[in-house]
Amino acid sequence: MGIVKQRVTLIFGKKRKIVFALLDTGAETSFIKYSLAKKLGLPKLRKTRAYIGGTILRPAYETIGSIIIDRIRHPIAMMILADKDLDERFVIGADFMQSGRIIVNPTTHKLSSVKPKWKYKGFRL
Repeated sequence: MGIVKQRVTLIFGKKRKIVFALLDTGAETSFIKYSLAKKLGLPKLRKTRAYIGGTILRPAYETIGSIIIDRIRHPIAMMILADKDLDERFVIGADFMQSGRIIVNPTTHKLSSVKPKWKYKGFRL
């Protein structure tokens, strides 16, 4: 499919920022540059280690925010990386696409929300 980028709206609290996101189906997690995370006021929840190509990147922090796709707000977990360690401002990884029921349309190269065909009705004992 090649390189796919899409304009998305990132949200944290009342702050919103429209950015171009790189859609990386080979990435295990989503990443955001430190400078963008700081503008949005994203919290540094936990210090962690990030591995890219076998190299440990420091500092790295876990954070949360939201992203709007098809007018639906989806929570997203990300890793904040130093600006020098990341070429793109925001990378959406496979973890978000799988857990958020998000697909990349192969003809338009755009993100779309997949609506479940079933409803959760709870457990019966």
